[in-house]
Amino acid sequence: GESEPVFPVGKLIIANNRLNYQDGDIQLRIPRMNVDHPVLNGVDANVLARGIGLFDQAKLPHADQNGNVSIAGHLDIYGMEFAGIVNMQPGDPIYLYFEGNRYTYEVCEIFIVDEYDWSPIKVRDYACVSLQSCVSGQPSLRQFVVGRLVKVKPVESQAESCPFYTSDAADEGG
Repeated sequence: GESEPVFPVGKLIIANNRLNYQDGDIQLRIPRMNVDHPVLNGVDANVLARGIGLFDQAKLPHADQNGNVSIAGHLDIYGMEFAGIVNMQPGDPIYLYFEGNRYTYEVCEIFIVDEYDWSPIKVRDYACVSLQSCVSGQPSLRQFVVGRLVKVKPVESQAESCPFYTSDAADEGG
């Protein structure tokens, strides 16, 4: 049967292991967005000027927890790392590399909220990744893409060749 959620659903909490996060502990790869970036620690203006960042309330990737790995990036300023977020489609893969594993997520929701709506980064009843960016020309809105965790696979290193434009089915045997 289903196990009880590890984190309280619908809440914003800071997990203990989040406090020890260092820049680049997670590597984010998104083929459709042409993203292959380290995830920095935090989402303040200084951090996001340098790249993509991990929300303080984010959970770290884990196979058996209902954490929401919430990440923010810029759409049309600084490095524009999340410029391609507008091209994302349901079913698209999002990969997180963390502590020797590749976490594969599939996009299940794409939506826009008000800038003060923090519900998308709250804990859900399933493991997910949430990507947040601004909406071009609409500074009071935020674009979100949510992916549900579908697979966890050990990898030799997070510098492995990126699974861009290749079928993930090829490695099912291992």
